[in-house]
Amino acid sequence: MAAEAFILLVFLFFAVAGPLVLYFLIQSETDNDPVLSREEAEQAARDGYEKSK
Repeated sequence: MAAEAFILLVFLFFAVAGPLVLYFLIQSETDNDPVLSREEAEQAARDGYEKSK
């Protein structure tokens, strides 16, 4: 009985901790995104398009 309870607790831990870890990893990747004005964003998009030609 104790082994089944332990397995259930481990499963529940990973079921809750896994998505939280993924969320915080993704959140940390988007912390330093630059905030651009509309003109800056349009210029960056044009520059990227011209480089891909």
